[in-house]
Amino acid sequence: MKKPIKHPLENFIQNLIHSETYPGSIHQCPICGGRLHFHLMLLERRSPRMAASQSWCEDCETAIAVDGIVPPPKWSEEATRAWNAKMRSKDTND
Repeated sequence: MKKPIKHPLENFIQNLIHSETYPGSIHQCPICGGRLHFHLMLLERRSPRMAASQSWCEDCETAIAVDGIVPPPKWSEEATRAWNAKMRSKDTND
């Protein structure tokens, strides 16, 4: 049986997910050096509590999603609040 092919961003994203503090939302893409967006959200209505992440590069257009992160990182509540505030601000500026 063949081993599943690992996404080129998988190790990088796993390191962000498992970091001790909120790693921020913009990073340098390890593939092309471009602008990599990292977003993690809590899935509030799930039991057990879990999180999901989405990441994408503006330049090389690679993307990865990771679902079912249990337990969520300690910093995930901070990241979710920051994302929600950003979206509320965007809604009022449109």
